[in-house]
Amino acid sequence: MDKGIILTTYRFREDDCIQEAWTILNSYGDFDVLDTNMPGIVLIKINFNPIDAVESLIDFARENPWSIKYILRAIPLEAIVDAHEDSIVNAALSLVYKIKEEDRYRISVSKRNSDLSSMKLISRIAEKVRGKVDLKNYDYMILIEVIKEIAGVSVIKNDQIFALHKIKKEAISKLLGKEVNLD
Repeated sequence: MDKGIILTTYRFREDDCIQEAWTILNSYGDFDVLDTNMPGIVLIKINFNPIDAVESLIDFARENPWSIKYILRAIPLEAIVDAHEDSIVNAALSLVYKIKEEDRYRISVSKRNSDLSSMKLISRIAEKVRGKVDLKNYDYMILIEVIKEIAGVSVIKNDQIFALHKIKKEAISKLLGKEVNLD
C-alpha cells in the first residue's frame, strides 16, 4: 500500500509548503506530490514511514519553532487508497492490530469533496475493532482522511499529528514560564 502525509498550508502557499517539506524530510527518502486541486491542501506520497517522518517534523519544530512557516499541519497516512468504502474499510482493518483490548480508541473521518457516508465507514470498522470507544480520552485514533477520490488511513496516537500552532504555543509558554492561550 502507498503511504503519505497530508500537509495543510495557507491558500496560495502550496509550493512554499512543498519546498519546506522537502527541506525537512528529504533525508528520509523521496516523495511525490499528488494533485488534490484543493487550496491549502498538499498530499505527498512517500516511500518511508509517515509516522516517523511526522514525529521527526514535530521534534524539528520543537527545537526550531520559528523556522517553519508554511506547514501548518502534517497528518501521517499509513495507507493511501481509492476513496471507495470497501477500500477504506479494508485499509483501516489492516492497521487496527495496534489497538489492544484494553485500549481506548476513536474513529475520526474528515471528508473534502466526497459524499461517502462517515457513519457507514465508522460502523463497519468499529464492529471489528477490539478496545473501547472513547471520543475524548483515547489511546488511538483510527483516522480517515478523504480528499475527492483519494483516501488516507492511519491508526495513530493523538500526539502523532503535527500542528504548528501547538508547537509555537509550547515555545511561547516556555519562554514566558507560564501557560498561554493562543486560540
